[in-house]
Amino acid sequence: MALVFTELTSENLHSVEGILLPYIEREWPRPFIDEFLEWRFLGTNCMETALALDGDRCVAMVNSCKKPHWVAGEKTDIRETDLWLSLPESRPFGSVRVMQMMMKKGQPVCTVTEQDYVRSILERLKWQKLAPARQMLLLLRGRAAIKAIAKKLNKTVVNVPSALAWPLSFKIGGPKSQPAPVSGATVERIETAADIPEILPPASAYSIMPLADRQHFDWYAAAPEAMGEFLWLKFAIDGEPIAITISRIYPEGGCVGGKLLHIQSARTDVSSYAWIIGETSAQISARGADWIDARFSCPIVCDALAKVGYMTGGPDTPFWWSPDESIDLDRAFVSTLYRGEGLEPYPV
Repeated sequence: MALVFTELTSENLHSVEGILLPYIEREWPRPFIDEFLEWRFLGTNCMETALALDGDRCVAMVNSCKKPHWVAGEKTDIRETDLWLSLPESRPFGSVRVMQMMMKKGQPVCTVTEQDYVRSILERLKWQKLAPARQMLLLLRGRAAIKAIAKKLNKTVVNVPSALAWPLSFKIGGPKSQPAPVSGATVERIETAADIPEILPPASAYSIMPLADRQHFDWYAAAPEAMGEFLWLKFAIDGEPIAITISRIYPEGGCVGGKLLHIQSARTDVSSYAWIIGETSAQISARGADWIDARFSCPIVCDALAKVGYMTGGPDTPFWWSPDESIDLDRAFVSTLYRGEGLEPYPV
């Protein structure tokens, strides 16, 4: 049967189960599958997914999100992709074709990968490499050793029982406190989408940067409870908002993980970023996290993470494609806002 290339809808939503669940190595009960798929792929109108169907079976897919970015001092919609999956029999034709469907949507496209196979395909499609996105890690409690051992064994910690992890709950470190850039600085939690301030970086700071908005807040807030807590913080000086951060705190086996998903700041110097990251990390730690992951392409943010105590890990490669939008490839700001990496690991 010839492959049919189409968009994901509520009618064909469950066709992706056969390709997605083995990839994330989960066997969920039926009610949670329904809840997760509905939220993950249809929970916001900025999300689109291209499918290659063999009958009612999905053999290739790529998920994308069209969201506002700050590009050369102006707001512009950019498409970001993740969950580019394909079964072996659909490669390379089916997997390339679904990505080409996204390339024809009319917006520039950005994606991030650590897989050599994916890199080779993108390079053949004439995508351009952006500055590397650096993985960073802050160790907080002894249970972080479980994560380190699991990573060396290429395993996850989702099946580690709480009884085994509990003796390692002692603190082994924490974020190094950083002074506020000026007096009168405050931090508070954002409780509703209406409370999100518009924060824009200086036009000259980055060639491209994703912008968080109320739609993002509502989507994270609607996540299944098992995905954990999504924490939004607002930073202000003398009452004037200057930055926001988005983080995730989630259970993973008998451990608690933390992720710093996004930073958006009108002040882009190392000292300001270090204060923002330090305060955010302290709040994640206070919620019981055993470690905090972060991944950013901005070298200033990475320097600030190091000041707070984060260790530097390996790089991922962001790629950029555009039919007509030219940017400075070395000054792109890439985070995990709305990206699938921020949702991993998934609940058991």
